[in-house]
Amino acid sequence: MPDELDALRTANTALTQRVADLEKSLAEATKPPDTEPTVEDLVKSAPPAVQEMLRNAKAEQEAIKAERDAAVAAAAAQEEARLDGEAVTAAEVYKSIGLNPDDLGPALRRLEGSDANLARTIRGALDGAVARGREADLFKSVGSAAASPAGGNAYAEMVSVAKSLVADGTVQTIPQGVAYVAKTNPGLARRYNEERNA
Repeated sequence: MPDELDALRTANTALTQRVADLEKSLAEATKPPDTEPTVEDLVKSAPPAVQEMLRNAKAEQEAIKAERDAAVAAAAAQEEARLDGEAVTAAEVYKSIGLNPDDLGPALRRLEGSDANLARTIRGALDGAVARGREADLFKSVGSAAASPAGGNAYAEMVSVAKSLVADGTVQTIPQGVAYVAKTNPGLARRYNEERNA
């Protein structure tokens, strides 16, 4: 019996080894491959008709993308041109101080995009220069001999200048213009008071 027992032990060891070998083989057979096939591998293994169809689809997709990119670029260029046009229109007021709105408007618009505070400061300085220029023009017209319309009296001069202030948008009404002239040109206001009290 000891021989039979040794034979059984040997058979059991052989069977255990065989089961382990089969499990290992089964695990390797069912294990997913180390690398997944790429799209290129799949296309290469496809029939020629499918390969041709895929090449045509890719070319069509690239053409559509190029067309879309061109349309987006054209729309962006149109928007830039529209915004530059608005900026030029807004900068027309600076013609009076010798600046070219075609150059200044777009430059200020781009500056606003990069540094809004600096653009606001520059606009404020330019607006101040325009206001000072208007005041200088006002004093020039009031002080000139040609500025004595309608009988040459001070009130007529004030009304005439007030009308020009309304026309250029400095004030809203003629009475506001007369008050503005009286405040900014004390000599004319004094002359008016003298003529009225005479």
